[in-house]
Amino acid sequence: MRVNVETQGAGMPPFHPLADIFPLMNGMEFEQLKASVTESGGPREPIVIYEGKILDGRNRARACEAVGIQPQYIRLPCDADPVTFVIDKNLRRRHLNESQRAMAAARLATMAQGARTDLSPIGEKSQAEVAQLLNVGKRSVERAAKVQNNGILELQQAVDRGEIAVSAAEEIARLPRDQQIATLPNGNRAIMASRQQPPGSLDFSPTPPKGTRALIERVFPALGILRASLTTVCEPACGHGHMAEVLREYFRTVEASDIHAYGYGGVRDFLAPDCQVDADWIITNPPFKDKAEQFALRALDQARVGVAIFAQLRWLETIGRYERLFRDQPPTLIAFFCERIALHMDKWDPKGRTATAYIWLVWLKGRHPRAPFWIPPDPEKTLCRPDDVERFTKCPVDKKQHLPAHDPETGEVIEAAAPELDGTKLTESPDDLSLPTFLRRDHSDCSWR
Repeated sequence: MRVNVETQGAGMPPFHPLADIFPLMNGMEFEQLKASVTESGGPREPIVIYEGKILDGRNRARACEAVGIQPQYIRLPCDADPVTFVIDKNLRRRHLNESQRAMAAARLATMAQGARTDLSPIGEKSQAEVAQLLNVGKRSVERAAKVQNNGILELQQAVDRGEIAVSAAEEIARLPRDQQIATLPNGNRAIMASRQQPPGSLDFSPTPPKGTRALIERVFPALGILRASLTTVCEPACGHGHMAEVLREYFRTVEASDIHAYGYGGVRDFLAPDCQVDADWIITNPPFKDKAEQFALRALDQARVGVAIFAQLRWLETIGRYERLFRDQPPTLIAFFCERIALHMDKWDPKGRTATAYIWLVWLKGRHPRAPFWIPPDPEKTLCRPDDVERFTKCPVDKKQHLPAHDPETGEVIEAAAPELDGTKLTESPDDLSLPTFLRRDHSDCSWR
């Protein structure tokens, strides 16, 4: 059926309740949409109106209003089912995880069961039916319903943004509301762990020491990387030094810096056009917001031997990141933690728990991708040190005189690292970023197994 194209008058139409079962875009994703709309002179798809309200295209309409562009609107075809239409559009266009789809399904079930006169096309739908429509398990929909009924708004929004699993959110929703609020930012569960902070605050969550040691002592051996080959490394988002100080246990030279003065390392902007890194490796836990992808691309351009990025598992998602990064520069290895690594805002909590999954992404120059690797659990705590709690719960962390690199099983000193007993270098100013000539290494100098 031919659909008449029309242009609305001044002002953006209201959103249809069916459209509101899905979360709106926010942050960098919405900024990219605005940039696309500006570049194209309007959205690539028209905005669909149903019953005088926006059924599909809320984000495109918001972007057009923000940049001052008048979009095109079309009416939903008379023979189209609005429920099927809005679900199909959102599932096809947006990459929502199961928890986000469960929240949408729960809202749809609630709307249908409410028998609202303005939503007559919805009809009666059970949780099982909406679960099938949104390709999600019925149990997840039940959990989402409890989050919506008992959880505070901030908790619901966290699930909608994909920052917390609905299963973990259901547990928090059982708590009194004041305890839910206390749990969200950086309580013991640390389920947010997403670096969503108030405007103007510093965006960093320290990496637990065992998380970094797992990279060196579990992941690197799986790639055949010898301890003796670990020469120079740059940590460009060092924060209070939680990762850089652990790297000093293994590398001869460590360059540590951050865009803010956290009290550890130097101050510089890694993403500045004139920033140059002279190191074999770049290993970091980058900002979790819009900068992480830029960190990865810059690191791949500057590191001589390899790059390792500590990231949330969900960072592997999105078409945009695939096209900009993973398609042309896939990681050599993706390493999954079998046991969860808990991150908290601004500090390391040794007793913290989390519902967020983290991974290591490792790129080795000249090496093809290989099968994923699972970092085994560490029940004997071999990745922990007796003084970790004392040193790494301080901000900034305590620096210490490190011994030469050694074999963790035999205690034998690795001879190739012995000549530089305290050769680690912590960059204390942005002007002191180059390495001495005698410490510089070419890729060919690294010892590979």
